[in-house]
Amino acid sequence: MVKSIGELDRYPWSGHMVLMGKGKNDWQEREYVLHQFHEREGKAIPAYRNFMEEGKKQGRRPELVGGGLIRSLYEGGRRF
Repeated sequence: MVKSIGELDRYPWSGHMVLMGKGKNDWQEREYVLHQFHEREGKAIPAYRNFMEEGKKQGRRPELVGGGLIRSLYEGGRRF
């Protein structure tokens, strides 16, 4: 979908843009999510961004792809 975290910052079909402060959704709990990374927004946003960058390094993880039915085939990274 996107090739970089920078593109993800502007991608309108993801909550990431809202978390980075570059868009708004009435249904998204921005403060709640950011508070998981730090109590102050100025520190939470860079911590969240770092979390995303580190996750990108893990590559595509099969246990996180697809709907619940596909995920239910995996347990602890092992496919049944």
